[in-house]
Amino acid sequence: MNRLTTSIIATAAAAAVAFSSCSDSNRKQQKEHEADFTTFPQTVKIDISEAIDMDKVFEHKGLVSFEENTENIIGSLHNIVVRGDTIFAIDPYKNPGIYAYLKDGRQLFAYCSVGNGPGDLIAPTCISVTDDEVSTYDGAQFKIIVIGKDGKYRRSIDVPPMTLNAILDTEGNVWADFSNQDLADERIMWKAPDDTAYSTVMEVPDLLKGMTLIVMEALQNLPDGTVGYTPAMEPRIYTLADGKIAERYNLDFNGLWPDDETFKTEFTGNAWAPKSNYFPVKSLRYNESDRYLVIRFINDNMTYLYILDKASGRAKIVRVNTDLYWGCVFVNDDEIYMSRKDDCLEIMTINSL
Repeated sequence: MNRLTTSIIATAAAAAVAFSSCSDSNRKQQKEHEADFTTFPQTVKIDISEAIDMDKVFEHKGLVSFEENTENIIGSLHNIVVRGDTIFAIDPYKNPGIYAYLKDGRQLFAYCSVGNGPGDLIAPTCISVTDDEVSTYDGAQFKIIVIGKDGKYRRSIDVPPMTLNAILDTEGNVWADFSNQDLADERIMWKAPDDTAYSTVMEVPDLLKGMTLIVMEALQNLPDGTVGYTPAMEPRIYTLADGKIAERYNLDFNGLWPDDETFKTEFTGNAWAPKSNYFPVKSLRYNESDRYLVIRFINDNMTYLYILDKASGRAKIVRVNTDLYWGCVFVNDDEIYMSRKDDCLEIMTINSL
């Protein structure tokens, strides 16, 4: 697949609900939205033929069994953020809400105000944790719900209709992901705290227009204060910061990802949805700490984790034991957190890289 970043554009003047097309003058200003991060982009080489069993890399450290003697019990551990001894989690399905637990499983709070009111939520995704707040995106109502670390509601932030993922960064900026919907070309939009309208930062690449696949947790806050973006159907990860975008990682799957012509012939067109079931790299997900980069994906019903120690440059790819685990949901500089099929959360250390 060729580089798809030619669609990065400048700030659009459209309001959040307008979805108007970008003008020629905006296209000519596209450089305004191209960020310069001196250490990126980096190429990440992933070869599934080198995969080994996960117990050769990970060592068990602890098991978190979430407290059940509470009014609200987390039913589907979708994603987490760990800060010190506290695990912040969201459940979008079984008992929708924002949860906080200690590592011994004791619940600190459960914000489960389900409904259509100002502070209510229906299907939370994309968790964000700052020094004193926790937020999540409710795609059913196109708004970000912000609560304090005491579990109390603070405010809601509206995002443009048809947003599939959204996140509040550490500076209070809002980032909205539309995936590859062919609406008015928007793929990523952004709004600073004092702005009244959202600006377009990136357009949908021509090759991917209309392929509206949803990447769960496509946006995440990174330790360096930027936002990491994992787009649908593209072997790249982007950095978002201050209304700008840049390639962060180019993912080289050693021939597993189809080239541009094969992609166009076999996976696009009116029947793209059923064709996507046969795409060789599915459920691509990304986690990163200051030290580790983790890429999770599925090929031929096998789940893989690629782990890179950024300090040493050493990397391994492991096969996930899918009888026991769903996959990685968080990584920091000391531990990797794996969601288990028995509804527990396992904490592991990363060894032997």
